[in-house]
Amino acid sequence: MIVALKFVAIAVNLAIGNFLKESLLVAPLGAAMGVIQTLITLGSEDFADFLLAYSIEFALMLLERTYIGPFIDWLIDFVSETYAVTKDWVQGQIRSLRRATLEEELLAEEQRARRMVKNREVEIPVDGQSTAEPLLDAYAGHSMDTLALYYSPVIIFMFIFFR
Repeated sequence: MIVALKFVAIAVNLAIGNFLKESLLVAPLGAAMGVIQTLITLGSEDFADFLLAYSIEFALMLLERTYIGPFIDWLIDFVSETYAVTKDWVQGQIRSLRRATLEEELLAEEQRARRMVKNREVEIPVDGQSTAEPLLDAYAGHSMDTLALYYSPVIIFMFIFFR
């Protein structure tokens, strides 16, 4: 259950992150998922089950931070780049099959240039370095796990009080 929840949390985090396009807006979801994982761990039947669940949760967190997270980032970049290259290649093949006149090609190129100017994002060149977004993503993941740990005593108190 904990393993499945971890992978569901990764998928939901990616989907909402893609939708919102801002890592700081996704951070509360990370804290909520951490609290849910703590609830599942605390729901163990006995101390041995609790230790096993906590060990699995901790191992999955380590794997996610060191291997799974960077691999997923690489995979998303690879798939998006491959999709863009394949899309351009297919469009080039379709254009060559159509054999449009020179005027139509010039008009299409002009429209494509206008769309690119209209839809372009402002890019600030930073000598081979990325923006602050990957740093915010990494920091948000660690800080939301820490925040979930701070909520653990509150959850335990609620379990005791509302028993």
